[in-house]
Amino acid sequence: MKGIYSLLLLAFGLTSGVWAQDCQITLSGQILTSEDNKPLAYASIQIKELNQSVLTDSTGRYELDHICPGTYTIVCDHVMCDHMEIMKEVIAPQTEHNFYLEAHIHRVQEVEILGEKVPEVPTQAVASVTAKELDLMRGVQLGDALAKLPGINILKTGPSISKPIIHGLHSNRILILNNGIRQEGQQWGSEHAPEIDPFIATQLTVIKGSNSLRYGPGAMAGVILVEPAPIRLEPGIEGKLHLVGSSNGRQGAISGHIEGRSAKDEALSWRVQGTGRRGGNFHTPDYYLENTGLQEFNTSATLSYKKIPHGLELYYSRFDSKIGILSPAHLGGASDLERALASPTPLGADTVDFTYDIARPYQRVIHHLAKMRGYKRVPGLGKISATYAFQYNYRREFDKHRPRGVDRDGKDKAELDFQIYTHTLELVMEGTSHQKWETTGGVSGIYQNNFLTGRPFIPNYVLIGGEAFVIERLNLDNWEFEAGLRYDYRWLNSAREIRGIDIFTIQTFQNVSGSIGALYQINKQLQARINIGRGWRAPHVNELYSDGLHHGAGAVERGDSTLVPEAGIKSILSFTYNDGDKFQGDLSIYHHSFQNFIYKKPGGIDRTIRGTFPLLIYTQTQAQLTGADISLSYQLNERIQWEGKGSYLRAWNVTEDEPLVFMPANRFSQALSYTIEEMGSWKNTFLKVSFQHVLEQKNIPFDENPEARDWLPPPPAYSLWGLQAGSSLGPLELSLTIDNLLNIRYRDYLNRFRYYADELGRNITLRANFSF
Repeated sequence: MKGIYSLLLLAFGLTSGVWAQDCQITLSGQILTSEDNKPLAYASIQIKELNQSVLTDSTGRYELDHICPGTYTIVCDHVMCDHMEIMKEVIAPQTEHNFYLEAHIHRVQEVEILGEKVPEVPTQAVASVTAKELDLMRGVQLGDALAKLPGINILKTGPSISKPIIHGLHSNRILILNNGIRQEGQQWGSEHAPEIDPFIATQLTVIKGSNSLRYGPGAMAGVILVEPAPIRLEPGIEGKLHLVGSSNGRQGAISGHIEGRSAKDEALSWRVQGTGRRGGNFHTPDYYLENTGLQEFNTSATLSYKKIPHGLELYYSRFDSKIGILSPAHLGGASDLERALASPTPLGADTVDFTYDIARPYQRVIHHLAKMRGYKRVPGLGKISATYAFQYNYRREFDKHRPRGVDRDGKDKAELDFQIYTHTLELVMEGTSHQKWETTGGVSGIYQNNFLTGRPFIPNYVLIGGEAFVIERLNLDNWEFEAGLRYDYRWLNSAREIRGIDIFTIQTFQNVSGSIGALYQINKQLQARINIGRGWRAPHVNELYSDGLHHGAGAVERGDSTLVPEAGIKSILSFTYNDGDKFQGDLSIYHHSFQNFIYKKPGGIDRTIRGTFPLLIYTQTQAQLTGADISLSYQLNERIQWEGKGSYLRAWNVTEDEPLVFMPANRFSQALSYTIEEMGSWKNTFLKVSFQHVLEQKNIPFDENPEARDWLPPPPAYSLWGLQAGSSLGPLELSLTIDNLLNIRYRDYLNRFRYYADELGRNITLRANFSF
């Protein structure tokens, strides 16, 4: 009881010192470019500890009022410049501090993810997970971290595999940038989670756009950027260590990085990072989930030489995971499948106990990424950068039943063995043709080779592509306008075997993408954005030619070689309000109209020699996706804050005049937090209670044909409560998170294994972050 009493005292205790402080300090200054001291309008200044922020005016000036004396973390962001974060002691009644930001190296048009800071496009709807929020979610997967944002959902395959969904779209319709490089792998499968270690990120940003003129075709939903912290600029060495332990699955994770900057050559910086993670069988409120353990070991390293007017960066990362697949999802005869679908618990669940062992079925994935990037600033022309990247993605999938044989080392051969090699080369120029005009243009190419051994599923293929783009941006007093155009070409040579005969098919795809948008600063607090873009995507090899059991998804998939490229026009209107003190809000309304929309629909049951499985068939239709996202935050007083988020989506199959299948259900969430900035030596102590309600997905196809219906109706609506508490003591940050606080039983419509098992029960996670 003493420990519980101490925790409650830590979370709820009051200190008279906080109330007694004279919080009348004003922090002000100007945001300028480091190259030529030009003012940066509409830059964001935030005091992390106070969650207080403001935008600069047209002259780059900012002002934050009613600040208590102390030392704070001040973050400065601008869409065209590198992120900056400093510690600042604020004592004087009128404290002045100017920021000097360096122009961004990369730009993106839809969503932000990993690597160098990639600026958000001003005319797009943007949502971010900050470094502070990420530290309270360390140990979760990338998709789970992003799901905290409105409009972002998760496509899950059991408890260990998740991938993000943006406005109802996922996989090949989302670009993920891994350290500024487009992630290339076998991402088309529902159980193919992004091979990215979330521990390397200090910010996740999602730009919910219609296409990506900067990074290529396919980003019909948007782009996700996982951004690491900027490389160290001061001589010396620093680092951070993360320790995570969770009760459900008895998971443990350790991750850390160390970085430094040379004192002899102040242009040279480096960083090394590593992560280890392990978990066993997960648990629902009533039973263990058989064979759902995981193992993960990741490393990365960066070497940077940055000296005006040029720079060079070398980067390497290795992602290695082994993930167990829920055994009851792999069944023998048709009667077993029927019993499993009708049973409230997985077949044989009463005999399953906890173990860290991972047996068949499972998947093993290794992903290598190597990057070399250099840039040079040319007077009168701008910044020219060249990037070469190599990626090797090695995925093996093992069925539940008898192995296919053994390899040279005597180990079981995988039933599906994918190897994909990708080379990319890019040349980009960024410049200012006039004081108010900014131009970005470039060319790039890709060469990709995919090999499959084992049981036939998709053909081997070679992909060669080239593209060119140009983006123009005009900055006026209260307006920003942007327009872009992009051309893409794809050459695809696939090889498959049909009845002992080798079939080679060559296909070419080419098209033009474009977008136009505007940002209007209505007043100091309110900002409006509108963007209209046309994007396209060529059908992937799996959509064209897949034919067989996809073991990780627990389903048989069949492609359609007659599929044609899909194209869509997406319009987004968004409003952002920030009074810099109490209230912040974001509202986005979107409409996405598709021609030749490619999707998977249920096709009944398929009986194979490996067992009986649900059948999914790729097809095309005309479709429309309409929705809205909202995010609100209100500071009731100095200690209490309320947050609310919600998302709505209506996905319609225009051709069949019925809803589209497998789309996210509407949802909303609320949270109330209580924060004490100082409590003796402890800082930023808080307690947060959260609530999320997910509605039943009632917008499902009307088809009464048993062969075309989903195998089970959507699960009922559910509500989840959560609790979070934390505090920091010097360089040590501690936090406690409880998910599914009431340990309720529920199933989620977008979990591919909802047909067999419930979602996870209560999970208690302890986190410790130590900076040195």
